[in-house]
Amino acid sequence: MQIGSRVVESSCRHIVGLRLKRPGSRWTLKGANAVPAIEFALANIRRAGFMDWKVGMSQAA
Repeated sequence: MQIGSRVVESSCRHIVGLRLKRPGSRWTLKGANAVPAIEFALANIRRAGFMDWKVGMSQAA
């Protein structure tokens, strides 16, 4: 049985690598660390919005 964390970890590393290794890109360490932090923050905001909507829908029913 395969554990999902390896698949997720590999996907994250691949996506971040694609973002940082674009042709002509130059990154400082601070800038490179900011990219995933911003993406994770946006994902959390979207998830929070979805959960608020889901709770509202269940209370309306």
